[in-house]
Amino acid sequence: MCAGRRDAPRWVDCEFDDDVAYARSRVSGEISAFVGVSIEMEDLADHAPGPTDTVRNLRAATAVFRFDRDHWETEGRAIFNLTPTEAIRFYRDLELVAREVSQSR
Repeated sequence: MCAGRRDAPRWVDCEFDDDVAYARSRVSGEISAFVGVSIEMEDLADHAPGPTDTVRNLRAATAVFRFDRDHWETEGRAIFNLTPTEAIRFYRDLELVAREVSQSR
């Protein structure tokens, strides 16, 4: 959601994938977890006057969590259109340190 824009779509729901990639900052040493998610966005057509078809507006993204001393935290932001591993590669100051892959695959 873009701050200050009333017409920007909002998150309706978020489903987490089982795969997680962990990264370490080359600068600070901070550990982060990158988790694949499917985010359902509000359909702005629902607010338009006149008849509309309801369509699930799903977007692939990666949620980012940071480990802070003894717990995980997040700012609630997502990196759209990149898998967890791609997101880590995109940020060159990060290095991939581990991955957890779903056992069902």
